Amino acid sequence: MRLLIGLADGQTVESVLLPRDGLCVSTQVGCAVGCVFCMTGRSGLLRQPWLVAGLLTYVIETFVWLRILSEADLSLAFPIASVNFLGIVLASRILLKEQVHRWQWVGAVLVTIGVAIVAGTA
Repeated sequence: MRLLIGLADGQTVESVLLPRDGLCVSTQVGCAVGCVFCMTGRSGLLRQPWLVAGLLTYVIETFVWLRILSEADLSLAFPIASVNFLGIVLASRILLKEQVHRWQWVGAVLVTIGVAIVAGTA
């Protein structure tokens, strides 16, 4: 059994009752899984390329962070991680075209400096 929901822009989102008492509910137009019984899966992922890129980045970052934690002292690892605050603000500005106000920059820099100072005293 299938439920096809039409969106305002003409695209559709599909939900499918699976054969073994399961349910697949699409939360976006298209699907990257590619199930053969689902028309949404056959069309591939049509929207949200930033979602896929963000999830992939998150997975990579997790493995990098685990590697850093397994090989480096925490007094070095945490300042490296605090630079992530600056990277997020910079990526928000460049990739997502968000308005980043002066106080947001100041906050990210202060967090990074504060972690570096605390790590330097440890």
